[in-house]
Amino acid sequence: GVSGLSERLIDYLATQFPGQPIRAVGLTHFHDDHAGGARAFAAAGATIYAPGQSTSFLNKALNRLSMPDDRFDQRGGRITVSPVTDSVVIGSAPNRVKLVSMGHSPHVDAQLGVWALDKDYFFVSDVHVPRSDASSPRTHRAATECWFAAWAASNLPNDVRVVNSHSEVSTPVARLAEYLESDPCRK
Repeated sequence: GVSGLSERLIDYLATQFPGQPIRAVGLTHFHDDHAGGARAFAAAGATIYAPGQSTSFLNKALNRLSMPDDRFDQRGGRITVSPVTDSVVIGSAPNRVKLVSMGHSPHVDAQLGVWALDKDYFFVSDVHVPRSDASSPRTHRAATECWFAAWAASNLPNDVRVVNSHSEVSTPVARLAEYLESDPCRK
């Protein structure tokens, strides 16, 4: 299912940006809903990046003999996932992207963030799901939200805006720093 979704996305991108290949894909973490479509992007010629701690697992998982037929089968060979142990910058201005290894999070053993350097946006998945302009996380999300707020406040400039896969809201890092003063994060 996920590979099929990725194949449709690749087809859509080809119609929107003809003649511009997909050069790289950053897998935020190893969960299937975030990494399962990597084979389709590898078939399109993209370099696949993931947190260094996850690459051994992903190299095995994405090259299993029991994989369903997909575009990568037609291309043949093996997928090699490139590790991001610290950071990797892809592209050139005005479209530089920095893949950042975030280490262990409460959600997974290894997390990768995607920083659009020239646009001041940072994409992260599953560890930050904001609600509007709140200055504190919801109690049931406090472990991951507080962890991410501390990480972002220590590693990103205050004016960078954080976006994620589960909300249309973007959050400035400066507001995330406020999370650290909230009751859920002080506990």
